[in-house]
Amino acid sequence: MAKPVKVGGLDGHDGVLACLRGEGRVTMTGKAGDRLAAFLDGPQVTLVGSAGDFAGTTMLAGTLVIEGAVGRGLCCHMAGGRARLKGRAGDLAGAMMTGGLLVLDGPVGEMAGLGMSGGTLALTRPDGPPPRAPPPPARLMVPRGSAAGAAGLVEVELTHAELDDLAAALTELGMTGPREVAEGLVRLMVADEKAAPPAAPGAPVQAGVTVGTDGAPAPPTPAGSASDRFESFARELKGRGA
Repeated sequence: MAKPVKVGGLDGHDGVLACLRGEGRVTMTGKAGDRLAAFLDGPQVTLVGSAGDFAGTTMLAGTLVIEGAVGRGLCCHMAGGRARLKGRAGDLAGAMMTGGLLVLDGPVGEMAGLGMSGGTLALTRPDGPPPRAPPPPARLMVPRGSAAGAAGLVEVELTHAELDDLAAALTELGMTGPREVAEGLVRLMVADEKAAPPAAPGAPVQAGVTVGTDGAPAPPTPAGSASDRFESFARELKGRGA
């Protein structure tokens, strides 16, 4: 593996480490602008500081850890890899995910996970009501009991395979007490979807691979820049009154 790289003094720079591929570890300090590590494909990236909009957008592989607050659209269109935020997330974190694992270890903005079709979104310390549960095979994980009394939602215990995969992923993302954190989470589902076929064990968490309920790969991400697609999606939501 390449020698670790340290970068300091970020001051609102846009597009830092965008399209970075291969192996290696990069640690940064300061304030990143928009599109931090967009299209990340392999490396391990850590930011000690805050970031703007679209951090980790269309992430393909690797790990991304941000120890600070971020703007909207964190890891929107995420297709693979693992990411963790240790600060406040803006609106639409994890929107339109198709694969991978996004862990939000702090307060969460509105409409988290909206439009997800695959992957796993884990909220370890939400400060409000749970977001809308996505349809399978996408997975939304929340602390046990946090959805108590929410109409039409059920909390489903994780399988042993899911617990093992999640604990391993949380370990890689630097979570303290990863097994205990994993054991405190449940999968949140719409009541009439509980009987739907589950995702292949471990696939969205461990490999970042999204499959349909028939086992076929999910369709590819639409063409166009992620930020353009996100803005179009946000306008559509606004038109619907969401």
